[in-house]
Amino acid sequence: MARQLGRRPALDGVRAIAVLGVVGQHYFGGVLPGGAVGVTVFFVLSGFLITTLLLEEWDRHGTVSLGRFWARRGLRLIPALLLLLAVDLAVHLAIDGWAGPGKGWAALWGPLSYVYNWMLVTGRRPNELTPLWSLSVEEQFYVAWPLLLLALLALGLRGRRLAAAVSVLAVAALGWQLRSWAAVGAYPRLYYGTDMRAYQLLTGCALACLWRTGALDRVCASRVAAPASWAAGGALAAAAVLTPGARVITPLGSLLTGASAVVVLASVESRGTAEARLGRGPLAAIGRMSYGIYLWNFFFVDITGWRPGYRAIDLVLAFLVPYLSFRLIEEPCRRMKERWSEQPATAEDGVLVAVAAP
Repeated sequence: MARQLGRRPALDGVRAIAVLGVVGQHYFGGVLPGGAVGVTVFFVLSGFLITTLLLEEWDRHGTVSLGRFWARRGLRLIPALLLLLAVDLAVHLAIDGWAGPGKGWAALWGPLSYVYNWMLVTGRRPNELTPLWSLSVEEQFYVAWPLLLLALLALGLRGRRLAAAVSVLAVAALGWQLRSWAAVGAYPRLYYGTDMRAYQLLTGCALACLWRTGALDRVCASRVAAPASWAAGGALAAAAVLTPGARVITPLGSLLTGASAVVVLASVESRGTAEARLGRGPLAAIGRMSYGIYLWNFFFVDITGWRPGYRAIDLVLAFLVPYLSFRLIEEPCRRMKERWSEQPATAEDGVLVAVAAP
């Protein structure tokens, strides 16, 4: 019997630390210039959680309802996004009127069509919505990965054979990314391209397949597990503090992806003190609101023009508005989503799109 994920409170703490790294880069870039490492953590975590949910549904029914899966994802992500886009539209209409190039209505179709990352690749100028590129990568993953996973399952791949196949895909995607970094000079293409991030998502997918088979149990129970998890967390923290920005972090992506996978696995397997520290209190609360914090934090600091005098106000709004969005929009939508689910909100309630920095 494959392992079941259930509710893992420690993952809320992981989400909180990742999103705080990104906020730190936006607001305190001199201290956390490499906070974009949180992007990698979220991509790995997303691949892990989504794959686990899909495989658990397959175990119960021998199939996956793609319509219900996509509907749940849309209900989780779109309402809060629409609020941000409505406010952004209102701000630009007030400032620029209808004729502002690339603003107003014209600024909305990219995020809503989930191709925003490719718009940035092809030359769109970064603005307060730039972090939504990762939403596009995630949504493209939500469309493509369930289809590919179902194809692998239809071929009869199960258990460790499935884990091996997905691991091969992750390695192939990493090879493509490394080759592209060696051959392509355009930074937007290398940073925002969906295929440049595929190996991070697929690493999480492979981790989920391996974890469900129990193949990692011996590793998790060994004496090296705790030191390895601390070392991985330390590597991510060092990247956030010591690297001079995303342009350096991204070429280090394979190492940081591996560290992220270790941290995710350690959080899933955590018990006792570690789970209490990560899964309770302020960290857990921030983790549950991390999607809204991701959506809003860059909006405020960019709209006010990165002025130091506004930084404290922007930072307060970056947490206050997500709190209101969580209570008034996300929680009601989550309850509605649960009606379409066969199990109560557990891991799925914690799925978060990746947090990105421009």
